[in-house]
Amino acid sequence: MVKVDINVELLRWARERAGMTVGELSAKFPKLDQWEQGVAKPTLKQVEDYAKATQTPFGYMFLAKLAQRAAADSRLPHHEWALYRTIEPQFA
Repeated sequence: MVKVDINVELLRWARERAGMTVGELSAKFPKLDQWEQGVAKPTLKQVEDYAKATQTPFGYMFLAKLAQRAAADSRLPHHEWALYRTIEPQFA
């Protein structure tokens, strides 16, 4: 199993944005508290599953820092956030 480097702030942000606690996710991710502390690293599959569980785009998990736009979008309810898209100027 290959462990991956992950930004612990993004892990925490994804969980909090989903309105979940470490306790609620610990059944599926028993080392989540260690991941968030930077003590342990998840596998790529665990990151994929975590992104699904927190309804977070998978690619966000590998950003060096959270984009300002993503942080602003996180205030939207999940169903609205999932529908939010950017249209390129040439298509508008």
